[in-house]
Amino acid sequence: MKIKNKKKENYYDVLVHKLGITDDILELRLPIIKERIQDAAKLISVTKSTINASSLPSTRIQGINQCIHLSIGILFSGKTSDTDIDAELNSIKDILEFSKCDPTDIVSAAILKYLLDYILKSSQGDKNLIKEIKTISDTFDQINWFLNEDAIKKLEFNTGID
Repeated sequence: MKIKNKKKENYYDVLVHKLGITDDILELRLPIIKERIQDAAKLISVTKSTINASSLPSTRIQGINQCIHLSIGILFSGKTSDTDIDAELNSIKDILEFSKCDPTDIVSAAILKYLLDYILKSSQGDKNLIKEIKTISDTFDQINWFLNEDAIKKLEFNTGID
Protein backbone atom coordinates (compact mmCIF):
# COMPACT_ATOMS: atom_id res chain seq x y z
CA MET A 1 0.00 0.00 0.00
CA LYS A 2 1.44 3.34 -1.02
CA ILE A 3 0.92 6.21 1.39
CA LYS A 4 -0.15 9.50 -0.19
CA ASN A 5 1.28 12.53 1.55
CA LYS A 6 1.31 15.27 -1.05
CA LYS A 7 -0.60 17.91 0.89
CA LYS A 8 -0.26 19.21 4.40
CA GLU A 9 -3.58 18.53 6.12
CA ASN A 10 -4.64 19.92 9.46
CA TYR A 11 -7.76 18.97 11.37
CA TYR A 12 -9.94 21.39 9.41
CA ASP A 13 -8.75 19.94 6.09
CA VAL A 14 -9.54 16.43 7.28
CA LEU A 15 -13.06 17.45 8.16
CA VAL A 16 -13.96 19.60 5.20
CA HIS A 17 -12.13 17.85 2.38
CA LYS A 18 -12.41 14.25 3.46
CA LEU A 19 -15.65 14.20 5.45
CA GLY A 20 -17.66 17.19 4.22
CA ILE A 21 -18.28 18.69 7.68
CA THR A 22 -18.77 22.44 7.42
CA ASP A 23 -19.74 25.42 9.54
CA ASP A 24 -23.27 25.17 8.09
CA ILE A 25 -23.73 21.75 9.69
CA LEU A 26 -22.60 23.12 13.05
CA GLU A 27 -24.68 26.28 12.82
CA LEU A 28 -27.88 24.24 12.47
CA ARG A 29 -27.04 22.31 15.64
CA LEU A 30 -25.25 24.99 17.65
CA PRO A 31 -27.70 25.20 20.60
CA ILE A 32 -27.61 21.45 21.28
CA ILE A 33 -23.84 21.30 20.68
CA LYS A 34 -23.26 24.09 23.23
CA GLU A 35 -25.54 22.38 25.74
CA ARG A 36 -23.73 19.06 25.42
CA ILE A 37 -20.29 20.68 25.60
CA GLN A 38 -21.34 22.58 28.73
CA ASP A 39 -22.71 19.38 30.32
CA ALA A 40 -19.47 17.56 29.47
CA ALA A 41 -17.37 20.39 30.95
CA LYS A 42 -19.32 20.14 34.20
CA LEU A 43 -18.66 16.41 34.40
CA ILE A 44 -14.99 16.84 33.55
CA SER A 45 -14.42 19.60 36.10
CA VAL A 46 -15.76 17.58 39.06
CA THR A 47 -12.19 16.96 40.22
CA LYS A 48 -9.12 19.06 39.59
CA SER A 49 -6.45 16.37 39.94
CA THR A 50 -3.93 15.74 37.19
CA ILE A 51 -5.26 12.91 35.12
CA ASN A 52 -3.98 10.03 33.12
CA ALA A 53 -5.92 7.50 31.11
CA SER A 54 -5.71 4.77 33.75
CA SER A 55 -6.84 6.82 36.74
CA LEU A 56 -9.63 9.04 35.46
CA PRO A 57 -12.49 9.53 37.93
CA SER A 58 -15.72 8.12 36.48
CA THR A 59 -17.44 11.51 36.12
CA ARG A 60 -14.51 12.79 34.06
CA ILE A 61 -14.70 9.67 31.92
CA GLN A 62 -18.41 10.38 31.39
CA GLY A 63 -17.61 13.94 30.31
CA ILE A 64 -14.89 12.80 27.93
CA ASN A 65 -17.19 10.10 26.58
CA GLN A 66 -19.93 12.67 26.01
CA CYS A 67 -17.51 14.76 23.94
CA ILE A 68 -16.57 11.75 21.81
CA HIS A 69 -20.20 10.77 21.28
CA LEU A 70 -21.02 14.33 20.25
CA SER A 71 -18.16 14.23 17.72
CA ILE A 72 -19.37 10.99 16.18
CA GLY A 73 -22.93 12.33 16.05
CA ILE A 74 -21.68 15.30 14.01
CA LEU A 75 -19.85 12.92 11.67
CA PHE A 76 -23.08 11.09 10.89
CA SER A 77 -25.30 14.17 10.66
CA GLY A 78 -26.26 14.94 7.11
CA LYS A 79 -24.99 11.61 5.81
CA THR A 80 -27.27 9.55 3.61
CA SER A 81 -27.50 5.82 3.13
CA ASP A 82 -25.51 6.33 -0.09
CA THR A 83 -22.54 7.70 1.85
CA ASP A 84 -19.69 5.24 2.19
CA ILE A 85 -18.49 6.22 5.64
CA ASP A 86 -16.03 3.31 5.74
CA ALA A 87 -14.34 4.65 2.61
CA GLU A 88 -14.27 8.16 4.06
CA LEU A 89 -12.73 6.91 7.30
CA ASN A 90 -10.23 4.67 5.53
CA SER A 91 -9.10 7.59 3.37
CA ILE A 92 -7.75 9.13 6.57
CA LYS A 93 -5.15 6.35 6.69
CA ASP A 94 -3.75 7.56 3.35
CA ILE A 95 -2.06 10.37 5.29
CA LEU A 96 1.33 9.11 6.48
CA GLU A 97 1.07 10.37 10.06
CA PHE A 98 -2.33 8.70 10.44
CA SER A 99 -1.44 5.39 8.77
CA LYS A 100 -0.97 3.58 12.11
CA CYS A 101 -3.97 5.21 13.81
CA ASP A 102 -7.55 4.16 14.06
CA PRO A 103 -9.29 6.61 11.70
CA THR A 104 -12.24 6.96 14.08
CA ASP A 105 -9.83 8.27 16.75
CA ILE A 106 -8.47 10.85 14.30
CA VAL A 107 -11.93 11.91 13.19
CA SER A 108 -13.34 12.06 16.74
CA ALA A 109 -10.48 14.27 17.91
CA ALA A 110 -10.62 16.49 14.83
CA ILE A 111 -14.38 16.99 15.09
CA LEU A 112 -14.21 17.75 18.80
CA LYS A 113 -11.43 20.30 18.23
CA TYR A 114 -13.49 21.85 15.44
CA LEU A 115 -16.55 22.02 17.72
CA LEU A 116 -14.58 23.66 20.51
CA ASP A 117 -13.02 26.21 18.16
CA TYR A 118 -16.38 26.92 16.54
CA ILE A 119 -18.14 27.42 19.88
CA LEU A 120 -15.27 29.59 21.10
CA LYS A 121 -15.62 31.83 18.02
CA SER A 122 -19.36 32.14 18.62
CA SER A 123 -19.09 32.64 22.40
CA GLN A 124 -19.40 36.44 22.19
CA GLY A 125 -17.11 36.78 25.19
CA ASP A 126 -19.23 34.55 27.46
CA LYS A 127 -16.68 33.92 30.23
CA ASN A 128 -18.44 30.81 31.56
CA LEU A 129 -18.59 29.23 28.12
CA ILE A 130 -14.94 30.06 27.45
CA LYS A 131 -14.00 28.51 30.82
CA GLU A 132 -15.95 25.33 29.96
CA ILE A 133 -14.26 25.05 26.58
CA LYS A 134 -10.88 25.54 28.27
CA THR A 135 -11.73 22.75 30.75
CA ILE A 136 -12.45 20.32 27.93
CA SER A 137 -9.48 21.41 25.82
CA ASP A 138 -7.07 21.15 28.78
CA THR A 139 -8.39 17.70 29.67
CA PHE A 140 -7.93 16.40 26.14
CA ASP A 141 -4.49 18.05 25.97
CA GLN A 142 -3.49 16.10 29.10
CA ILE A 143 -4.42 12.80 27.50
CA ASN A 144 -3.05 13.83 24.09
CA TRP A 145 -6.51 13.62 22.52
CA PHE A 146 -6.08 9.81 22.61
CA LEU A 147 -3.66 10.13 19.68
CA ASN A 148 0.04 9.61 19.08
CA GLU A 149 2.41 12.56 18.82
CA ASP A 150 2.74 12.36 15.02
CA ALA A 151 -1.04 12.58 14.60
CA ILE A 152 -1.27 15.55 17.00
CA LYS A 153 1.42 17.41 15.04
CA LYS A 154 -0.21 16.61 11.70
CA LEU A 155 -3.62 17.79 12.90
CA GLU A 156 -1.98 21.07 13.98
CA PHE A 157 -4.01 21.43 17.14
CA ASN A 158 -3.29 24.79 18.67
CA THR A 159 -3.88 23.59 22.16
CA GLY A 160 -4.52 25.72 25.17
CA ILE A 161 -6.83 28.69 25.55
CA ASP A 162 -5.54 31.80 27.25
